[in-house]
Amino acid sequence: MKYRYLIFCFFLLAGSQIRGQDLSKNVTGQVSFVSSQNVYVRFTSTTGISVHDTLFISTGSRLVPALVVDNISPSSCLCTQLTGESLPVGHLIIARARNIPRQAEIPLPDTSKPEAEPAKEITKAALPAAGEMSRSLPAEKKGRHEKIAGSLSAASYSDFSNTPGPGDQRFRYTLSINAANIGNSPLSADVYVSFRHRSGSWDEIRKNVFNGLKIYSLALKYDIDTTMSLKLGRQINQRIANIGAFDGLAAEKSVGGFSFGLAGGSRPDYMTYGFDFNLMQFGGYISYDHNSADSYSSTSLAFMDQLNSGKTDRRFLYLQHSGLLAKNLSVFGSVEADLYKLVNNQSQTSFSLTSFYFYLNYRLSDRASVGVSYDARKNPIYYETARTLLDTLRENALRQSYRVNASIRLSSTLRLGIQSSYRYLKTDIKKSGSAGGYLSYTPKVKNYLALTLSGDYITTGYMNGYSGDLSFLTSLAKGRMQAGAGYRYQQYSLPESLQNLTQHMANVNVYWQLYKKLSLSVDYELTFEGKARYNRVYLQLLKRF
Repeated sequence: MKYRYLIFCFFLLAGSQIRGQDLSKNVTGQVSFVSSQNVYVRFTSTTGISVHDTLFISTGSRLVPALVVDNISPSSCLCTQLTGESLPVGHLIIARARNIPRQAEIPLPDTSKPEAEPAKEITKAALPAAGEMSRSLPAEKKGRHEKIAGSLSAASYSDFSNTPGPGDQRFRYTLSINAANIGNSPLSADVYVSFRHRSGSWDEIRKNVFNGLKIYSLALKYDIDTTMSLKLGRQINQRIANIGAFDGLAAEKSVGGFSFGLAGGSRPDYMTYGFDFNLMQFGGYISYDHNSADSYSSTSLAFMDQLNSGKTDRRFLYLQHSGLLAKNLSVFGSVEADLYKLVNNQSQTSFSLTSFYFYLNYRLSDRASVGVSYDARKNPIYYETARTLLDTLRENALRQSYRVNASIRLSSTLRLGIQSSYRYLKTDIKKSGSAGGYLSYTPKVKNYLALTLSGDYITTGYMNGYSGDLSFLTSLAKGRMQAGAGYRYQQYSLPESLQNLTQHMANVNVYWQLYKKLSLSVDYELTFEGKARYNRVYLQLLKRF
């Protein structure tokens, strides 16, 4: 059958990297600051992450490349974006850490905010708490060691204007816990839960608590030994990340570089992200991880049968691969194929490609890299978002397209980046494309002033125009405080509505580490659109432990 081709590809990709093995893992960090083009990501440690490495996000229920590392400090990375994805402060980032010596790294002051903030926006795929997608390391010879980290935050988001439309006041409370080897035992826990509500809309919560309560991760993991583990609860498994979160049980057994797993449970409710035991699913996967001084790779092949009220709703295969094809040439790809369909109420076996993503990055030198990608994925579902209509239109226009990007370090403090995309689907009115670039200045001093100038042009069947912005970030009070500001100009025409839209946007943000692990963040944005004035204020108090 045709789907045997995917199985053959798995063993081909896995076998092509079978050499001397070394332990590797995925580590999770969070976006700590975002300028127009640069993104700062904070990790517990950047050990095993190198300059020019690709960092991933889970979006649309898939792991996809999102950032390239430009510079590294002991606990943070300065990155440039590869895609048009919105990456707000607190967005979860996944790195492939390797136990190999770093090469060509340039030390960078720890310019990220000392404390990572919770996300203003959570996608269906960016759901696991920090550490959710990390593969547990074997216990040390002296035994397991407890390591507990987490955060508790309260935030408010205000949106008001001088227009007749009503203002909006939202509140969000978040608890995140990553507890490894509790009490030096084989038991670990992952928790990432948020509760949000709008002012004056408490009836929605009374009607259904899951209109406000979002459980992104709530699971217990038990290590039977160093090669086998069980995990129970709401979780996202990196081997089958394409299915998103599920409520149930997963078991994994490792043999050498191979891992074998089974998973079963229910999918969250599509509308509220609550529990829905009518949406059961069962499946399994096989994966292979390789890591050595000159190569790394991770390949997984999964099968899943998804039910709706006891009847098969979907049955599919999923193949995912990331690693080095050759020296300085890295690749990430995913393919999804449906194996089931209904014809005249009769079930039939089929083979239909339903999703494809491919990204190739070539490191030309220590100063330059170039990447190409092809995206044929479905749009993600956002359960929480603060994006505007323009943000949504831009993102949708950049999806399912061919893209090219390049990054050049002109000097130790100056970096240039360019990108372009092209799309022409059967459903598009006309061809779509975009082109843009940025120039960033990041000095390597303690009291720094980082500047970024960027701009882009986009043309689609329903949106045409350009934007440009200038932003800066500075460190104060020996790094305990960071302040940033920016200005953006946007001019777009919307042919369908015969409307021209011009916006002037100014923003100011301050991060203040009040005391040890207690921090306060304040973000203010003002938008001028003709005579209309739109204001956004985001406040957050965060306590880490």
